[in-house]
Amino acid sequence: MTARGGGTPLLQISGLRVEYAIGGRWLPVLHGIDLTITEGETYGIAGESGCGKSTLAAAIGGYLPRNGRITAGSIMLDGLELTALERQQWQKLWATQIAVVLQNPGSGLNPRLTVEQHLAESYRAKGVRGDAARAAMRALLERLHFRQTDVILRSYPGQLSGGMQQRVMIATALARNPRLLLLDEPTSGLDATLARSLMDFLAEIQESWRTTIILISHDLQLIERVCDRVGILYGGSLVEEGDARAVSQAPGHPYTMSLLNCRPQFGIRKQQMRLQTLPGDPVAPWAVGDGCCFASRCPRAIALCRSTAPSWVSLGTARRSLCHFARETLAEAEHAADNPRSAVPPTSTVLHSDANAPVILRVEKLSHRYPQADEPALQDVSFTLFAGQTIGIMGESGSGKSTLARILVGLLEPSSGRIEWARHALPLRLSLRSMEQRRAIQMVFQNPEVSLNPRHRVGAILKRAVVKLRQPRPANSEEAVLELARAVQLDLELLQRLPRDLSGGLRQRVTIAHGLAGPPTILVLDEPTSALDVSTQAAIIELLRDLQQQHGLSFVFISHDVVLTTYFSDWFLVLYNGHVVESGSVECLLDGAVHPYTAALVNSVVPHVVHLPEVNERRAVIRGGCPYQARCPLFRPGLCDASFPPRQQVTPGHEILCHLPPEHLPVIQLTTSATRSQAQETTRHDQDR
Repeated sequence: MTARGGGTPLLQISGLRVEYAIGGRWLPVLHGIDLTITEGETYGIAGESGCGKSTLAAAIGGYLPRNGRITAGSIMLDGLELTALERQQWQKLWATQIAVVLQNPGSGLNPRLTVEQHLAESYRAKGVRGDAARAAMRALLERLHFRQTDVILRSYPGQLSGGMQQRVMIATALARNPRLLLLDEPTSGLDATLARSLMDFLAEIQESWRTTIILISHDLQLIERVCDRVGILYGGSLVEEGDARAVSQAPGHPYTMSLLNCRPQFGIRKQQMRLQTLPGDPVAPWAVGDGCCFASRCPRAIALCRSTAPSWVSLGTARRSLCHFARETLAEAEHAADNPRSAVPPTSTVLHSDANAPVILRVEKLSHRYPQADEPALQDVSFTLFAGQTIGIMGESGSGKSTLARILVGLLEPSSGRIEWARHALPLRLSLRSMEQRRAIQMVFQNPEVSLNPRHRVGAILKRAVVKLRQPRPANSEEAVLELARAVQLDLELLQRLPRDLSGGLRQRVTIAHGLAGPPTILVLDEPTSALDVSTQAAIIELLRDLQQQHGLSFVFISHDVVLTTYFSDWFLVLYNGHVVESGSVECLLDGAVHPYTAALVNSVVPHVVHLPEVNERRAVIRGGCPYQARCPLFRPGLCDASFPPRQQVTPGHEILCHLPPEHLPVIQLTTSATRSQAQETTRHDQDR
């Protein structure tokens, strides 16, 4: 996305310092931020949790919490000093100039108001009411890929998935036609195709409205694709800034390089390499010493880095890095880009899936329709899970992933279908399941807040799970809690903390420990890493990998992240509008014909791996036809809209729901790519060892 607006500055931040009152003391969280954002530009802000991204957005948007204050610096919006505004002036700005989309839609949507009531409030601020407002609502929701817009308008936030709530938040912001749009992790709950289409839509809005966008995200690939420039934050300081593509392809700061190395490459599997993680924990902004804020975790750090704060180093036009070794880091990154090689450490342990593993879970023709819904949330879903292995469930928000998860653990009774666990029929209603059956299948929720009582300390939460689930009850429950904490690599001192005092990654470790309390044979992981930054995500995935290897656990891994799912899973299942459109082993997906929707998921994050024609028209869905007909780039009139597609076998165990024969389907070819060959070479090397 190229810079727009002719370079006229819209937002100018100078020497911004922010403090929070924590434990009776005012502690610094932002250290002298300086940046300028031009009109019509998309500026990305990236970094780990706790680095100050959301605080910077809150200061710009005027919604710092009550325990936060700006102690120094200036924030100018087109000549208006924002740091001096009163509440009433902010309210006028929020109605006409600045719109904010928060990371957690639950904090921005009133659970007692319908979607229509939320949108009506935004349109009233523009003077649009009645039928005109309702027509505008429908059009906006359709552009955000909502089906059944009338049903959505009647719905309350609690009736929508997390990804759908996020899109509603974006709709309420766009309805105000803002001049500055602040997006805090807007795609964290969306699959790759929806994320891409959303950002394309925002680009269109930006083109016609000259909207300036600040995008906060831990997804550096997303920032590279949609942003003009990016600023990298760490420890409350801006440590690198420049052209988004240039920074992502050849970073000039060791921290940026470390973040990029945490992401798996598409086509590499957990059997072939471990994910790289950053050593230690992110430094709190108030704990930064005299030297470089990244020195405690930096592989390049020397005595100079620990004693002397670095100065900005220019790395070319509009590029700079806050590092003593900025030029050396950039040179190393450019050399690595020109000479790609496997990043697998030589001590990597290769995992081997047991081809003769017994079936631990069998799902047959599960279907579910919610009351008053026009279409079923799930339709004839079937799959098999083997002991000690992982099946990845992929699909966009609203596809039925979370509905399936809730059915598996008994929180929702399906309309029809059958579940077998350990070769025995599993009651569909939780109240009819035995304690052994309840203990066997546990769930790790997308939001840790769902399963962690905010009023109880971590140790008490885990102890309650141990006492409730373990039979017979352990003689020493405190020791059982300590074992759980050690299993998920949780510092024992944190057992005395409340959940709110922990970072997102630590809270997720606690929820995993909670799920292991039984102990279970199957863990249902519902988007366990979607809200985590890339370094924490890598650490959680490696933790799950180790737990599976040590305890023989089986995982149902639900995610919208196709790269992470193909890395972590042995088998996969793709849901679209409640239907299984493709299933099989991950090896089949990575090297053969795939469903057009699966190809679109891959193409959204890994361009050029699979070729798909563009969809230039939006088609109406004809009942009885293919569920993907409206968005399919290979749509055939008179075929795809005439009858429901057959389920055909491409290769043994690999099935696709499509009218087209396999030879006419898109093909993902990784066997000739450097990534694939390097991964296979690494696997052979480790096996020889």
